[in-house]
Amino acid sequence: GGFQTTLTYVNYSPQSVSCQTTFYSDSGAALQVPFAGASVSTRTDSLGAGADIDVQTTAGATDALLSGWAQAQCTGPVKASLLYRAYTGSVPQGEASVPASTSPATEFVTFAQTLTGVAYANPSSVPATVTIAALDSTGAALGQTTLTLQPNAHGAANVGPLLGLSSFTGSVQITSSAPIVSLSLNAEDYPVFSSLPPGDLPAGTPLATGATGGTPASGTNLYYFPHLAVGGGFQTTLTYVNYSPQSVSCQTTFYSDSGAALQVPFAGASVSTRTDSLGAGADIDVQTTAGATDALLSGWAQAQCTGPVKASLLYRAYTGSVPQGEASVPASTSPATEFVTFAQTLTGVAYANPSSVPATVTIAALDSTGKALGQTTLTLQPNAHGAANVGPLLGLSSFTGSVQITSTAPIVSLSLNAEDYPVFSSLPPGDLPAGTPLATGTVPAATSASSKQK
Repeated sequence: GGFQTTLTYVNYSPQSVSCQTTFYSDSGAALQVPFAGASVSTRTDSLGAGADIDVQTTAGATDALLSGWAQAQCTGPVKASLLYRAYTGSVPQGEASVPASTSPATEFVTFAQTLTGVAYANPSSVPATVTIAALDSTGAALGQTTLTLQPNAHGAANVGPLLGLSSFTGSVQITSSAPIVSLSLNAEDYPVFSSLPPGDLPAGTPLATGATGGTPASGTNLYYFPHLAVGGGFQTTLTYVNYSPQSVSCQTTFYSDSGAALQVPFAGASVSTRTDSLGAGADIDVQTTAGATDALLSGWAQAQCTGPVKASLLYRAYTGSVPQGEASVPASTSPATEFVTFAQTLTGVAYANPSSVPATVTIAALDSTGKALGQTTLTLQPNAHGAANVGPLLGLSSFTGSVQITSTAPIVSLSLNAEDYPVFSSLPPGDLPAGTPLATGTVPAATSASSKQK
C-alpha cells in the first residue's frame, strides 16, 4: 500500500545480544512480512557489542497494505524501534520513527485531532475490553467507543471516523481491562506525518472525565525540550495535555544556544517566557508564527507545571505554506549522562545543559558492526545548547551505525533521522541510566547475556 517498515535494534552493551522478533496480524495469527530473501513471521538477529541492524521490508509497489504488530525477545537490553515510511514510487513522502514499548499498560492519553491514527495490540493472555474516548481542547467529552481485543489481536483507526466526529482538536484517552500496547500517529497534514509521544500512564492514574472544574494542582513537574527550531522554513508547535481532573498551569522558558533568553514568535508577540493554564482534561497546541523569510533560530526550552501533563514539541518544515516534513518529540523529564541511538551521516543531534555546572560532552560514532569511527568532545555551559549533523561533526563522509553521547553533568538530548530530508522524524529517546556499561568500539569475545528483555 505504499508503505515500508524498517526494524532497528542498537546493541549498546559490551556483550553480544540476540533478538527474536515475531509478527502478528490483526487477528493475532502469524503475519508474513517481506524482507530481502523471504517473507517470514519470525526472524532472529544477532548483534555483537555496539552493533546494530537497520533492515527495511521489501513490499512491492503494488502489494496490498498489510498491518499488524510485533514483539521481540532479546537476550540483553537494546534500543528497539520501527520506522514507518510512505512512498510514492521510490520517493519518500513521510515517515514516523517509533520506540518499542517495554511495559504494556491499561491507560494512555495523547494529543489528538480528527485524523490522528491510533493503534493497539493485546499481548496479554486474556481478552481486553478497550475504551477509546475523545475530549476537546477545553476538556469537554465528545464521544467514545468500546471494543474487545482478543489475545495477540491488533486494531487501528483514525479517531474522528472511529467516533463519528467530523472535526475536533483535543485529546484521546484509551483505557483497557488488560494491559495492552498502543501508538498514536499525527496525520493532520498527511502524507506528512509523525509519531506522537507515547501515551502510557501508570495503572490507576486519575483521568479527566470530560466534566469541567477541578481543584488546581500544586507541585513541581519539570519538562525539558532539548531542541526547537523557528524560522528558516521551520515552525515549532508546543503541546500540553492535562489529562488529570485538576487544573494545571505551565510556565515555559525559552533559551538560545548561549543560554540567554530566546524570543520566540507566537500569535500576538515574541516572548522568552509564556504561561498556559489548562482546566481538567484540557490541552494547548500552539504553533510559532515565524515569517517565511525569517532567519533560523534554534535553542531549547524548559517548562515548570503545577501538575503532570503530556508535554511535547512538533517541528515542521515548510516550503511556503506547504508542510514538507515533521517530527513530534516528547519532553524529557529526567536529564541524563548517557544516550545511545541509531545514527547515519545526516542524523541530527541536539543537546542542552539544564545543570548549574558546565558539562563536558563526548559524542562518538560506531558503525553497524560496533567499530569505533570517531568522536569529539565539547564543553556545554549551564543553560547552553548545541546541535549538529553527526557525519559532518565527526568528519565522516558516510556511515550507518549508532551514536553515543556521554556527559559529566546531566543534560538533555534529542536525535532526528534525516537521511531522506525534507522527510524526517524524531528518533526514540536515547537516555540510559547513569553507569550503564557501553560498548567501546572494540568488539570483545562473544559473551552470553543472562537477562531477558522484552
